[in-house]
Amino acid sequence: MATLIGYAVPLSLPMPKLSELADHTYVRTADGRGVWGCWGRSDGGAEICRGGGSSKQADCYSQPWGTTGIVYGVTGVCHQTANRILYPAGAIVSGAHGYWLSSAVYGTYGDAIGWAAKRLACYWTGGDKLARASLKAMPEKASDAKLATAQNNDDAEYTKEIIALYEEVANAPNNFAAKKGAAPSYLSRELEIAMKYKLGKKANSDNASAAIQIQKELHAELNKLVDGLYSEALTPAEYANQANDLFNKKFKSINGEIGKANYQKLFNIAPEVKLLLINPEVMTKPHKAIDL
Repeated sequence: MATLIGYAVPLSLPMPKLSELADHTYVRTADGRGVWGCWGRSDGGAEICRGGGSSKQADCYSQPWGTTGIVYGVTGVCHQTANRILYPAGAIVSGAHGYWLSSAVYGTYGDAIGWAAKRLACYWTGGDKLARASLKAMPEKASDAKLATAQNNDDAEYTKEIIALYEEVANAPNNFAAKKGAAPSYLSRELEIAMKYKLGKKANSDNASAAIQIQKELHAELNKLVDGLYSEALTPAEYANQANDLFNKKFKSINGEIGKANYQKLFNIAPEVKLLLINPEVMTKPHKAIDL
């Protein structure tokens, strides 16, 4: 059994006062034989999670070409990509900056149909003999990034409940797949679970209902942008910019419904921060950002 480790790399923009980028995440094995860049760089980050699991299975989840089957910016970003690779270890990259906003949009493992297919293809894979063609061995470079806080019991229980939810999704994906113009039903359940663990007694049914309704509105509008991307009415750059604007508009609405203190505790970010979940550079040039 290998040790799979999730890392986060803080990213910066030329004009950081206007907006921030979510952390980039990637995965490595402790012995350095397995390296998965998850659409970007694969060194220089801070460790944010780890667990024991088959590195051969992790590599199966990573295919094709380290993307795990995620359509970048559409069904997930590097957070969902890293989580799929970390699935054999039962770990998620929830310590990354922007993760809780990312999971509210895309979920922990991305789209239901894609996740079910990936899990079916890789679940019974075992062992730690890695395919040389799909992994590159390299030492981890030293990082000056701060290490994330160790996972507490609530985080571990949250992760267990989320994994159990996605077992349901994998076993009956059509029951959870998004209907036209709507949010997938597992996303609302995931948001409810996050509110339960992060807000506790401060969470109430009105807050949860309001947040879930806004989440549904977000996906109705996001689906239209995706249609524009696939029909080539929108360029990848236009899609990334408009999707990021949509996310921030809807998260601002959630802040208005649940209050600043609850928002900050739920998403681990101040409500006034404009966060870019989709990295426009990766969206427009994904082929240059995949570790091979």
